Amino acid sequence: MIQLEHNEKIIAVFRKHWFVVLSEFLGLFVMAVIPLLLFIVGQKTLGMMSSEGLAGLVLLYALYLLVLWVVAFILWLDFYLDKLVLTTERLIEIEQYGLFSREVSSLHLSNVQDVTINVHGIIQTLFKMGDLHVQTSAAQVEVKLAYLAHPELAKHLVMKEHTKVINRPQAVRMHS
Repeated sequence: MIQLEHNEKIIAVFRKHWFVVLSEFLGLFVMAVIPLLLFIVGQKTLGMMSSEGLAGLVLLYALYLLVLWVVAFILWLDFYLDKLVLTTERLIEIEQYGLFSREVSSLHLSNVQDVTINVHGIIQTLFKMGDLHVQTSAAQVEVKLAYLAHPELAKHLVMKEHTKVINRPQAVRMHS
């Protein structure tokens, strides 16, 4: 999927924090349980239902669960395929949109001007997650990954590789 240049090696791959997908799955679980609770309350207050009506409700609930399963798969796919790849030469952001749409942005580490992390709130502080922003010159792309696991480590590694690239002799930089 990623075409590496000659002598380019992958240093690290960063993803969103696992807490993000877990919280989304928890929301889907609640959405799956609510109809069951409504059915139980309805049975207690309205009385028993006919077997044909019950079979119809079971079929509708099974279809509803199938839709929730597909949504869970799409959420997992988005979590798994969204990543930030740090190489010896570039920073590559891969952003998955839905099932069949992907955006890949790449910037050379020699163009990096600023790396910023934002950690907001107690949840992000406790779980060590935050947003990573990598800014280049105004004409270039800004790379941003939200809810990144261990953003301090990501910033440290990006700055370390950036320093290596800009301290290389100019002739070596041109050919690599």
